[in-house]
Amino acid sequence: MSMVRWLGAATLLVSQSACSAGLSIVHQSALVGQFRDARLGDETADIHARFAEIGKPVTSTVVRQEFSSRQVLDQLSMSAGAEFRDVTETGEVRALFIERSAARPEAASLVLATTSAASDLYSSEEQPLYDAVLTTGGAAVIQRDASGGCILRWLDRKGEATDQVGLDDAICTDTVHLTAGRPGSTVAFTTETLTGVAEPDAVRQWDGGGDLLTWDVLSDSVITAWKGETEIRAWLDDGTESWYTDIGQSVDDLDALGGAGAIGLATTVGSNGRIVLLESVTGNALTAIDVPVPGLALTAGSAGTHLALTLEEELHLFSIDLTGAP
Repeated sequence: MSMVRWLGAATLLVSQSACSAGLSIVHQSALVGQFRDARLGDETADIHARFAEIGKPVTSTVVRQEFSSRQVLDQLSMSAGAEFRDVTETGEVRALFIERSAARPEAASLVLATTSAASDLYSSEEQPLYDAVLTTGGAAVIQRDASGGCILRWLDRKGEATDQVGLDDAICTDTVHLTAGRPGSTVAFTTETLTGVAEPDAVRQWDGGGDLLTWDVLSDSVITAWKGETEIRAWLDDGTESWYTDIGQSVDDLDALGGAGAIGLATTVGSNGRIVLLESVTGNALTAIDVPVPGLALTAGSAGTHLALTLEEELHLFSIDLTGAP
C-alpha cells in the first residue's frame, strides 16, 4: 500500500520517542513518483533528484521540484548514465554531474548545470576519476594523474585547476566517497579502510572507513557508517575520534543537518523504518520517529530545518524543530 494513502488516516507517523524535551520531527509534505539521488540544497522548499513517473524506468533526467506547489521548476535531460553527484543553491543553483563513457568508464567528465544551461566543467583526460563534489569556489575531484599518482584537485567555477594535493595510493579506489565542508574548500573522504580530510595545503587520514559519509559544519567533523550496519563514528578534522555509537538498528543512510548540530539517520527496525537524530558533537540521541517502511535514502537541507526521506515510489519532507515546543 502506498504510504501517501496513509496520510489521510494520520498513520504515517507511527510513534515518536523524544530524547530531548520539546524536540520534534513533523511530516510536512509528500511527492509521488520515483525519486533517486534526491538532494535538499540551501533552499528547503525545493528538491533536486533523478525522477521518473511510477512504472517508467528511472533515467538520468533530473528535476528541481517545489514541495508545496509540487511544481517542477527545472528539468535536465542528461546523457544516459550521468551520475547526479551534488547540488548547491548558494548564490545560484549549481548541479554537478559525472559523465562516463561506455568505452572507458574509469575516465570521466564533469558537467555543471544551472537553471539556464549545462556545460562541460572538467575532463580527467582519460585518467581514472573516482568522485567529485562541489565546493564554495568550484569543485573538487579525486583522480589519478598522468603518472599514476592519486591526487585531490580543486577547480574554480570555470573548471581551471587551482590547487592539488597528493593522497595515499590506497585512497584512489572505486570505494572512495567525497563530501565537501561547505562553506570553504575542505573535502572529506572515506574508503573501505581509510577516512580523512584534505585542504589545499594539508591532508590528514586515519584508519577506519565506511560507505556512508557526511560533514558536520558545526563541529568540523566527519561522520561515517556502513550501510546495513549499526555503528556510527565521528572524527574531528584533525583525525581525533570525537564519538562512537552503536544504535542497535541498521543504518540505511545519513546526512548532516547543516548548522543545526544534528545528524539525521534513516534506519531499519524489523520491517519498519525510522528517522533518528543524533547530536553532532556528542553522538547522543536527540529524537526519533517511526515510519511504516524503511527509507531508501535520506537527505538534509543545509539550513538544518528539513530532511527528506526517499521511498520506492514517494518522497516525504519532514520539518525539524530543534528549538523548543513541538
